[in-house]
Amino acid sequence: MPRSPTDDSDLEDFSINYMAIIIDKMAGRLHVSEITTDDEAQDEYITSLLEHNDFDAMQGIFYRAAIRDGDSYAMVEPQTLRWTAEPAYDGFSGVVAIFSPSQDYPIWACKLWSEAENQDLAEDETSSMTVMRMDVYQPGLITYWRGGIGEQEVEPDGDDQPWSLGFVPIVHFANLIDNYTQYGKSELRKAIPIQNVLNRTLHSMVMASEF
Repeated sequence: MPRSPTDDSDLEDFSINYMAIIIDKMAGRLHVSEITTDDEAQDEYITSLLEHNDFDAMQGIFYRAAIRDGDSYAMVEPQTLRWTAEPAYDGFSGVVAIFSPSQDYPIWACKLWSEAENQDLAEDETSSMTVMRMDVYQPGLITYWRGGIGEQEVEPDGDDQPWSLGFVPIVHFANLIDNYTQYGKSELRKAIPIQNVLNRTLHSMVMASEF
């Protein structure tokens, strides 16, 4: 049995832990052991590619993020051609994608995140500022941009990179997707109102016990 929460910080941990149980239980049932085709040569290539990118370990990240947020993405890093796990855009960072009319694949995407950047003010003096960075992915080109937080304009941040694959190098993992939407839905959406009631009840119980 988990211990009962005794203060506000414990209440938050209490809620997070129970939400994590829901996510982990569902993600634990999802596992791709192999991908096969009718061509043995292709099967060998796919198997070596999955092993090279540690897909067996990475797929759990994709599934948990899709269940939790509704969407997650596997992105091919253009410099190394290795796969990375990317979350959906949360209003400040993550991946935004625009899909084809048939919704089968993304035709445009961008990855946004923030990072600290040091600036030289004078001799032996530096200042740190937060900048937003954006990588824009198109079927034949990848461009890099940067801008200050709250600013309306962005500027190029590095040389453009041709991308001869012809497709945006992103694979979409969606939860509860249907034929009428391009994005998934969080598995926790229906649980949040119940969780709010539980949090209020637990908080009231703690306050009542103190008085």
